[in-house]
Amino acid sequence: MSVFSTASIEALAEAEEAARFWSNVRKGHGDQCWVWAAGTMGRGYGHVRIGGVDTSAHRLSWTITFGQIQPGLCVCHRCDNPPCIRPDHLFLGTQGENQRDASRKRRLVGNRYAFGELSARAKLTESEVLQIRAASGRQVDIAAAFGVNQQHVSSIKRGVRCWQHLTDGRVRASRPTKKTAEDRTSEGYLARKAAANAARFWAKVSKPDGDGCWEWTARRGYNGYGQFSLDGRHCLAHRFSWFLLTGHFPEGLLVLHKCDNRACVRPGHLSVGNSSDNMQDTIRKGRMRPRRGDASPGAKLTSQAVVDICADPRPHRTIAADYGVSSSLVGLLKSGNRWRHLPRLISQI
Repeated sequence: MSVFSTASIEALAEAEEAARFWSNVRKGHGDQCWVWAAGTMGRGYGHVRIGGVDTSAHRLSWTITFGQIQPGLCVCHRCDNPPCIRPDHLFLGTQGENQRDASRKRRLVGNRYAFGELSARAKLTESEVLQIRAASGRQVDIAAAFGVNQQHVSSIKRGVRCWQHLTDGRVRASRPTKKTAEDRTSEGYLARKAAANAARFWAKVSKPDGDGCWEWTARRGYNGYGQFSLDGRHCLAHRFSWFLLTGHFPEGLLVLHKCDNRACVRPGHLSVGNSSDNMQDTIRKGRMRPRRGDASPGAKLTSQAVVDICADPRPHRTIAADYGVSSSLVGLLKSGNRWRHLPRLISQI
């Protein structure tokens, strides 16, 4: 919300500045609106810049006429015409009062911005749109007759992009909604996708003999869990493995690892539980402390490699190329800002 200084208001009160502001206004006769004829902002409101501050023209008109606007208040239109800046067509109100006024006057439909004739940018009436749809002849001639461009006429006739809500002269209560695809979280949808992707899923799993883990060999997240692409979305590999076994996801529950190996997708190594069960299992097995160093799933270096890097006197760029890391990481290691838990006598290096 723009707030103007006293100096800015006094400057506007001067004859020259006031004349420049009001010269951009088309004043209607009688009680008609005074329309801002210069630049506009979103949804048709007039735009003006004063003292390095961008604001709407109707707010500035109120400020010039009545003084500062108290914080938390909006300048609303009695006439419901966004480019109007006539002071007696304006009033102050809170955001909630502005929304209720818009709803009461049917300027908002289903929490959407107004459309059709109610839109601040509308150049046609509903009857004119119906005339355009019924008109025959060249579109360029129709456009010239109604004062719009040919592309606008084409969109109206095809019923796309604009005035889609208008049919046979009757306005629907809301815009037509697109047909929604089947819910991707429904079990029927997932069951069909599981059957079609099961072979692709297991092809990415290493299955050793015995009771060992079946580790995911494809993409893993930063936290070490396998990720499987299902219909363009990433799904945790161990959760999808559980779905292949049981045919459903346990609602409100997590899929946990008995083996504490995040990359494991072996169904026999998985179980279900809530967040509390998961935390208690973490504490009981001593996994509460964050993994760091070699134990971190995202580690690119070993502890010995870090020690060697800190002792290496060569340029950072050369060291980084040898170890497959960035030169900035080499600098952070040498300064002790990474791998801080690793005991090393940097001062002696």
